[in-house]
Amino acid sequence: MQKLLRRRIPNWLILAIGMFMVIFALSVSALNKPLPEYLIAAEDLVPGEPISADSLMAASFNLGASANLYLRQGEALKDATVLSLIRQGELIPKAGLTRYLTRDFTSLRFVPELKPSKEMKPGSWVSIWQVIETEDAFESQRLISRALVLGVITEDGLFAGNSPEVEISLQLEDSSLLLSALTAGNDVYLLPVP
Repeated sequence: MQKLLRRRIPNWLILAIGMFMVIFALSVSALNKPLPEYLIAAEDLVPGEPISADSLMAASFNLGASANLYLRQGEALKDATVLSLIRQGELIPKAGLTRYLTRDFTSLRFVPELKPSKEMKPGSWVSIWQVIETEDAFESQRLISRALVLGVITEDGLFAGNSPEVEISLQLEDSSLLLSALTAGNDVYLLPVP
């Protein structure tokens, strides 16, 4: 009687086949993963006007490393407005949104006489002062007791100024005081306040 010898499948081959199947399943599931949806402007978005759900559309994109810079579908937009014009079809950058502009507020951008303090960042509060020349000496006057800093803009390049521009949000009534001081050529200073 003849004995049949069965060859056993080696353990390493079973392990290799199992690993291959797991890697194949993971790669197929990764390829079938849907792209994230980002918000784009359905119409031109103008600074100062609140963003409504009707003025936005969702589109799927793979933005790679810059994915966190743009607004995704489902992120809160309550009372938000854009800081600069965003044309129809453009992605909505997170840095271009603010919640600080409301109906009675406006924003102004100017270069203060002295460089802004390092503590002056978007979201911090400042007091605005002017210095005028009187008959006897120079006199400092507080124009606005409290205004919100929206941004500190530094420009690079050959023709960039020494001092950065500061964009602030303030009440419409107070903006006329600041505009008068700037057009009169008075020195305007920003002082951080709590």
